[in-house]
Amino acid sequence: MKKRYLIKTACLIFVLGCSGCHKKSMLFVNAATGNSDAQYRLAMEYFSGGVGVEKNPQKGLEWLKKSAAQGNQDAILSLGLAYYTGSGVARDFKEATHWFQKSADKANPIGQNYLGVAYLKGQGVEGDATMAFKLFSKSAEEGNVSAQLNLGFLYFFGEGVKMNKSEAANWFLKAAEQNNSIGQYQLGNCYKNGDGLPQDLTEAANWYSKASEQGNSDALFALGEAYRFGQGVELNNQKAFTYYEKSAAEGNFPALRLLADSYMSGNGVSQNQEKGIEFLKKAAEMGDPGSQYRLGMAYLHGLGVKKDVVEGLAWLGIANPNPSFVNPLDAPEWHFPSDIITKAKQRGVELQKNLASDTK
Repeated sequence: MKKRYLIKTACLIFVLGCSGCHKKSMLFVNAATGNSDAQYRLAMEYFSGGVGVEKNPQKGLEWLKKSAAQGNQDAILSLGLAYYTGSGVARDFKEATHWFQKSADKANPIGQNYLGVAYLKGQGVEGDATMAFKLFSKSAEEGNVSAQLNLGFLYFFGEGVKMNKSEAANWFLKAAEQNNSIGQYQLGNCYKNGDGLPQDLTEAANWYSKASEQGNSDALFALGEAYRFGQGVELNNQKAFTYYEKSAAEGNFPALRLLADSYMSGNGVSQNQEKGIEFLKKAAEMGDPGSQYRLGMAYLHGLGVKKDVVEGLAWLGIANPNPSFVNPLDAPEWHFPSDIITKAKQRGVELQKNLASDTK
């Protein structure tokens, strides 16, 4: 009985395996004989490394071009995205825009939105906020959530269209109703600040809460602020701190800085300078100039960390592109020995390399 079961199992595995082989071979056959849908699907398999093929973005690009040449709309859009992101090919905004235009010409809402972004940022085309507005409007009307957000921001800041915060709030609402966390957060801001809507702190907290449930770091921080100051919710410092920590865990700079301050000063929490420096360092390593400057000062004066003049000056030097900060490496009144300055500059180069590799 056991032997018969093993034979049946082996046969089943063989059949399933052959079925997978058949699907793979049919996909290749159909693609090779000019089926544009098969060419597109095969391209996607090469980009992701599925259905028995090794990941090979270059081959994926070749099949995308064959499919796009036949007018396959998915392939046309994907080809634009490949050039836009540099997947399988050198990044080329002009070429990306060429394919986004083809997609938009066929009234593809996603293509319209990407082409709108290109016009707004001047990527591959001359910047034109008015054209971006027109493209976002077409896409947003078709329900594209990214376009709804982009349109909301154009109305909010008056780019490419006359400023209209009521219209901005309307489009943020449409995005929020599609459960988009950015739309929910922005709608919360409109209610909080009375931008385009009657000010309503309770409604603001409600939308921040919805966005927070999806892990939106800005909304988590805003909800923490709401509980900290009793805005739209009952004042609750413990809840506020919990939301700040959740926001910081998502890499939110304001939350990281606030937690660093709280722990280093003992404001609302048991003083723990070591933990405060931990939060400050995380923000600094993520590229926040304010945190980089404060971390440098902490090292320079031994505040919550072992005094290290070289490390301190290195962080202060990195923060220097922000015009609000004085670079002690270039300020003779700080009077640091030349060998210390040299070491600090060398250390700064090392830190910059580490920061660059972490952001890739």
